[in-house]
Amino acid sequence: MTIAPALSAWLPASGRQLLRSLALALALAASPALAQDDPAAELDALSVETATSAGGMALAGRLSDAGDLLGALAALDRVLMITPVSKTAQLLRASLLCRIDDKAGGTAQLARLKKRDFNRTDWNQASEHCAKARPAPSQRSERWMPPGY
Repeated sequence: MTIAPALSAWLPASGRQLLRSLALALALAASPALAQDDPAAELDALSVETATSAGGMALAGRLSDAGDLLGALAALDRVLMITPVSKTAQLLRASLLCRIDDKAGGTAQLARLKKRDFNRTDWNQASEHCAKARPAPSQRSERWMPPGY
């Protein structure tokens, strides 16, 4: 899997590799029975589904609705490789980046877009995702700690 060139500018090499690995793992986990039986067939099915912009956008929407934000981002990256000028894909990508707590990436993506190119609801939703403040570590319900701590 390749990550859209715009994402490469925001992530160090280790982050890009991690995102590729996560996207592949999520793609395989999307259908556990198929992933266990034939991972290549599952990846082929995802490739076919994201072969067109419309198919990739539909998949990204379904994955996002199901809570698979990284899978949705991976589908959008494929859409943006096919149609790099897709403003709808760029707006959804900005929103998803903010939802996975990459506020800097989402905000940068949003800054490159023009509000007048979108309907008010879509723009406001993406903007709200990027404007929400991340709670301080002491206020989060779960804190990640390295193993052994």
